[in-house]
Amino acid sequence: MQLTTTDLAKITLSVLASFGGGGAIVAYFSNWLGKMWAERFMQKEKARYEKELEDFKAQLNRESDRTTQTLREKLSLYKEAIPPLVDLIARYQLTPADVTPAVILEFEKKRLATSAMLGMFAAVPVFDAYNSLIDYIFNCLEGKQLFAFAEFRVLGYKMMSEIREDVGISGGELVYRGNR
Repeated sequence: MQLTTTDLAKITLSVLASFGGGGAIVAYFSNWLGKMWAERFMQKEKARYEKELEDFKAQLNRESDRTTQTLREKLSLYKEAIPPLVDLIARYQLTPADVTPAVILEFEKKRLATSAMLGMFAAVPVFDAYNSLIDYIFNCLEGKQLFAFAEFRVLGYKMMSEIREDVGISGGELVYRGNR
């Protein structure tokens, strides 16, 4: 039997068609299987990233709560630290004789409690500014130096500036610009 060119072309096309059809089927299933694996992988990755995101959010919330509570505590502490100083200075400035040993003892109790609280919760610059102010007050009470309200005010503003910095209020250092 003799093959003609036409017969040879038909056989060749039939063979190619059968391979092509099988190849198409293989390609289709390979594509489908690849998509299925990729989708499963993506679901696992998405679940992992969602868990990491939730963990990060929870950690961020805990840090935010802790920071907020610390700020509240600091503000409360700072509000308590100022009145004993103001009371003593007002009394001393108006009538130095009114500063009796009993008044100094009461101030000293408040000062020690405040110092302990500042030592635990305040930033070091706040603690240092507070101690500078206290040293100045005691030096004046003990007669080691003369009390000058302007000097007291500078030390007081320094302490308030440090407090402001510690609680996140920007704007630079407080300075008295008046004439009293």
